Amino acid sequence: MRARREETNGQRGSRSQYALANQILDIVRDRRLEEGDRLAEVALATQLGVSRTPVRAALSLLAQEEIVRARPNQGYVLLKGWTALKSTILAAPSSSDDELYLDLIRERLQGDIPNTVTQTMLLDRFKTSRAVLLRTLSRMAEEGIVTKNKGRGWTFQPAIDTSVAMRNSYDFRIMVEPAALMLETFEIDMVALDRARARHLWLLEQGEMLAPSSLELFAIDAQFHEMMAGFSNNSFFVQAIQHQNRMRRLLEYQGV
Repeated sequence: MRARREETNGQRGSRSQYALANQILDIVRDRRLEEGDRLAEVALATQLGVSRTPVRAALSLLAQEEIVRARPNQGYVLLKGWTALKSTILAAPSSSDDELYLDLIRERLQGDIPNTVTQTMLLDRFKTSRAVLLRTLSRMAEEGIVTKNKGRGWTFQPAIDTSVAMRNSYDFRIMVEPAALMLETFEIDMVALDRARARHLWLLEQGEMLAPSSLELFAIDAQFHEMMAGFSNNSFFVQAIQHQNRMRRLLEYQGV
């Protein structure tokens, strides 16, 4: 297994900065802000539940993309109105974390790594740094792919890991998702629907050179299905779709 190159300090923006920048774009669209409107760091930090430092970094990233401009003692102002930004989504560059993430999934599906693994074993196999490995395992834990053992090591959770299981999952969703739309409690949130439309338009506009990664593609697809289930205002439907998405990740990332 070849050694993985660490991300350099000069790489433009972290994944969290890109995520925060896209949340700011959502706010611009939700508020129907126009060219020249000011984006206040304090107000954005309060709305997003973070400190001003990451907000400033995300605004700096938007400035690099010529979406906003910094003005002395005035913060940032929009260079484009919400209509021009309707289908704008910033795609984060691939990182060593993503490479390790996909390598772990591929080798797990191939049966090359066992159900329970240790950090020492993974460090030796993938020739990566402890920091990258811990970030990747933490991310997989948040997504329900692995859990941290009480003692040593991590355990992969049950997943849809065969083509037959994937077909069965689709059959289940074909029954459940249309049923959610038929409930009397089903109510569309137009703001959320506009956001989803913007994300899908962005996908259609990408050329081959800028095509989204399998991680980004799955995230957009999963968010759409969870959003539609959420319109049902029934937590059982939402939980069922979220559970299916967690179990689908492994094969979806491999394009099965």
